[in-house]
Amino acid sequence: WSPEFHGIMLDSAIFHAAEAEVIRKKLQYVTGTTDGIKELAETESNTENSFRSIQHSLNCIVMSIACLEAWSNRTIQSELKGGLRFEHATKNGIVVVEWGSSRIEKDSDLLEKLFVVIPILFGIKPIQPSTTARSRIKEIIADRNALIHMKGNPQLNGQTQTRRALALKLLRRNPLLIVKNVISSIKMIYEISNREIPIWLTENIGALVIAEKRVKKF
Repeated sequence: WSPEFHGIMLDSAIFHAAEAEVIRKKLQYVTGTTDGIKELAETESNTENSFRSIQHSLNCIVMSIACLEAWSNRTIQSELKGGLRFEHATKNGIVVVEWGSSRIEKDSDLLEKLFVVIPILFGIKPIQPSTTARSRIKEIIADRNALIHMKGNPQLNGQTQTRRALALKLLRRNPLLIVKNVISSIKMIYEISNREIPIWLTENIGALVIAEKRVKKF
């Protein structure tokens, strides 16, 4: 027996998402006197709660992407024996490559591993960039990169973002949607390929349901 660390990471992401959402629901807003726009009330407790909610949201994002990276690398390593021929995206366009698992882990980004390499290994077609699932994971990756590699005002989806804008995005979005999108993407690949959904994923689907029910009480 050995633990599925990607499952533990996902469980951690669900925990932090639920904590962030419970705290986020406690935030108090006021209407601006000049522009009529809702804004956070400037109280000590509100400031503390906003920072705590952001803290848990950050952990949720980081753990969600860590789960996807760990699951992708583990799956590729266990499924691929020899080399895999696939279309690899570069800055200069698409090139056909034939790589082993170590090269893929090193030179393919997460989107390519998750939506191109693993589907091929599972006997299905790659998931196209235009699909909703892929677009949502791309946004989570962009959020994670912006937060982890923050220097000045980071780039998010090709646009410069202020730190304030990123903080507001974290406070406005239900972080449980992040883990829901992660679970949906992995589950989709198993279902399309007619593979049995693994226990670690089933357990986390159940954990998400419990977390959502808990949050609704607040």
